[in-house]
Amino acid sequence: MKLWKVVATTLAACVAAGGAAGAAGKPAKVNLGSMTIGYTYYNRPGADVATHDADVKACVAVARDLSWAQEQPMSTYQSTGQGILGDALGNAMNHDVALHGHYGAVGAGVENCMVVRGWRVVMVPENEGIALSKLGQAALAAKLAPWIGSATPHGKVVRTFGNDAAFGSNQRLVNWPKSLDAYELSLTAATNQALTDFRPQELGGSGGSGGGAYLWQAPTPRLLEPGQIAAALQTGGVIIVSTTGFSGKGGPSLVMALSGHIEVGDGRGSFAIDARLMRKRAPFAAIAVLPGQWRIAGFGMLNFCLGAPSFEVKAGEVIYAGAFDFAAADLGPSLALDGAKGWLGAGSAAEALRPASYSNGSTDSCGGYGVYALEIKGAPYADGYHWGGAMPPVAP
Repeated sequence: MKLWKVVATTLAACVAAGGAAGAAGKPAKVNLGSMTIGYTYYNRPGADVATHDADVKACVAVARDLSWAQEQPMSTYQSTGQGILGDALGNAMNHDVALHGHYGAVGAGVENCMVVRGWRVVMVPENEGIALSKLGQAALAAKLAPWIGSATPHGKVVRTFGNDAAFGSNQRLVNWPKSLDAYELSLTAATNQALTDFRPQELGGSGGSGGGAYLWQAPTPRLLEPGQIAAALQTGGVIIVSTTGFSGKGGPSLVMALSGHIEVGDGRGSFAIDARLMRKRAPFAAIAVLPGQWRIAGFGMLNFCLGAPSFEVKAGEVIYAGAFDFAAADLGPSLALDGAKGWLGAGSAAEALRPASYSNGSTDSCGGYGVYALEIKGAPYADGYHWGGAMPPVAP
């Protein structure tokens, strides 16, 4: 058996054990970095097979180049120190690990994309799933057809859209996305492909799309002191933001970007605020920016290309993007101005400060480790946006 299958099988057993524990106690938490492990397909009451297949294909186009392997170069087992034979074994192991991670990133990307589009993830029993996975595309598609649009689908609904990136109890990113190649039954039924057909660029695959490059390249901005804001307003606007509650080594970055991917290299077109920076400069960060529509583009390498909160910054404006608590039950942000005004002190910057006027549903090019959508509670949806929370709710 190939190493990646051994690793994947072990991980699946761990997930199953964890899921059983969760069922007996607290509900299972959502992991945005990994696909659901089990034999699954997608269901949306009232939808037809043509819509299902079109959405699966659209999500494959979004997810096929989300490469964990590109960010984890093949050096994990590069040398065992055991001579030529040991190095060859290490390289082979590393190759399988890189492939396995890529399959997991693609699988998670397809699932997250489908969930944002309003589809429910439905799991069938393992023995039935094994039998379904052995069918050819036509036979599998025929079997799934009556389940796809059913209000009471065959199997168990295990996931729906829930604005999951906004809650600190959920896993937003992982270093080891889980996968098994035959598990996304809808993928095979709609495209005649399995996850193992998607290979990362450095392993000879289709190549990166280049989408969402700002998530990889967003610079750490030069932070302004309160006394420097007036001068910065002569050439653009200023965003003020506060972040707390980052977790993990370094924590995820809060990435903001001007719609259109304008790159100027100094933070005025996109910037990333990370945990270490905020620990040094807490509680507030002020950044000189170009005027335009600004998006919460992502958390680290989790890209909100499928729907992001956005707000306008005009020339000469000081906009408070809010206080974000990444560990909280609800991310926020809090838009209360008192703290920021106190930090600014007396003067024109404090007088000009106003809260961001958010709208949900700003879409953009996808890339990075993973994709999802983020919504701010109570904010309106952008015109024409009909995914995520903008869709009519479906009872799980």
